[in-house]
Amino acid sequence: MPYNDPGHWKFMLSHVQKEADAEALDLSIELGKDDCWLALKMKEKGEEAMKEAVMRSDFFVCILSESYFEREFCIKEMNWALEFQKPIISTYKRGTRIGDVLNKAPPMLSSIKGIDSIEVNRADLEFFAVSLMKILRVVEIGGFKMGRIAGESAGEASALMSAMQAMPPCTQRNGESVEIEETLASLHTQLGKLLIKLKANSSLRCGSAVATGETVPRNKLYESIPFNNYRNSPFHKINLQYPGLQLINEKPYIFIVNQFLSASECFALISKIGANAKKQSASAPSLGANPVSGERSSVGCVATLDEVSSLRAKFERLLWVPQTHMQYSKLSKYDPGAQFSQHSDALVGDKSVEFDRNKDYWNEYTRQQKGIQGLPFPGANRFCTVFVYLNTCERGGCTSWKWTRRAPSFYEKPTALGWDDMKSQHTKSDDWVTIKPEQGMAVVHFPSLTPDHGGLTDPNAMHEGQEAIDTKYIVQQFVYSHPLDWENGSECAAFQPGNRPSGRLNDFEC
Repeated sequence: MPYNDPGHWKFMLSHVQKEADAEALDLSIELGKDDCWLALKMKEKGEEAMKEAVMRSDFFVCILSESYFEREFCIKEMNWALEFQKPIISTYKRGTRIGDVLNKAPPMLSSIKGIDSIEVNRADLEFFAVSLMKILRVVEIGGFKMGRIAGESAGEASALMSAMQAMPPCTQRNGESVEIEETLASLHTQLGKLLIKLKANSSLRCGSAVATGETVPRNKLYESIPFNNYRNSPFHKINLQYPGLQLINEKPYIFIVNQFLSASECFALISKIGANAKKQSASAPSLGANPVSGERSSVGCVATLDEVSSLRAKFERLLWVPQTHMQYSKLSKYDPGAQFSQHSDALVGDKSVEFDRNKDYWNEYTRQQKGIQGLPFPGANRFCTVFVYLNTCERGGCTSWKWTRRAPSFYEKPTALGWDDMKSQHTKSDDWVTIKPEQGMAVVHFPSLTPDHGGLTDPNAMHEGQEAIDTKYIVQQFVYSHPLDWENGSECAAFQPGNRPSGRLNDFEC
């Protein structure tokens, strides 16, 4: 659950409050108050909230002033922007000796010197309009596109400013100068209206991966779907600017990330399984004669955090969640004939409370009051999963979502389901979503809603790992809605004590 609403922003505005508050406020108004993270307007302003803001924003906008690089949190914010590969838009307050300020940047932030900084002059409407358009131009070049109306408005504004600059100065109150003044005032009014139009219509749409300096081709085997509906959904929001990201299905939402891992990274992870592999059980607890508990015949192991630190950092950048929300990364091997039948990655509500699974299969009522065992927070659940294929399989081993129409009304009116609902068979094959293992490709899906929507389990997100014909290797990462406390026995740790890491698997770091 994000520290501040809505949990995703187009711009994170970083500045020294006593020096550039006015500039930050004006920029937030023109760029869209709801689209900007501005500390002045946020309920939570602590370090974790700031880090989340950088992680969950599309662009990092710094407003440099005299003491910017003398402030601990400004340095941290910019460092996080580099860590999370956020495009940086550098601006500075009028009157700031920008060269002197940049020379104060610590060595780890020296790359900021290579970015052209944009002067923000809020005292001059014409100049401020130029500043705003320069920012929007950087956004456009950085992999986003301004909407058609916004683009036209920017062109009109540019023409208006050229006209204003061509106007002769008004030094006398004769008929001609009065007319010039009136014309200039009219142009100012039109420009003001255009700025409002720009703000209202500059709906930035995700373009290519240029925003992070990487270009990753889309996977042509899967049709790409626009993100509009996902942005407004009650599911966790991931980084929609991640290179190679494609939305390939709605209801349930399923993303792929082409070339998420390189071949060498995949081989390094495969090497960790070897003699360390143990038989794996389903990650969800058994509920007796459970029609969807999942029968699993794969083997695998769990990596210690330090030996897969860069992998988990990649997951963090893709999913927009801190690593404290992540279970230990699981490595799995499916020998020929191995499979993982229908299952959900979600967890049942706190099982210490008695419930009637015939009416409330996932114990959603208790979840909304007490969360799950080990995470006693309302709405707690596993709410996101990412897994990566470590090798390509020509035969078998596909991941399939065959139950996408089990409860079609769930997305309009989420509700708990009973036993009979969960026993329903898979839908017509035309509605299946099947993904073939391809080395380095990541898959992201969402087992449940976010806590602020009750954490309800999505019954349509049930899936299976089809029987392997060629040996299949994958790495799985389960993500929770709240930080995990392993020492106090979070439920997911209790399910597979034999698979908990007992030391490094090998010396390869990933």
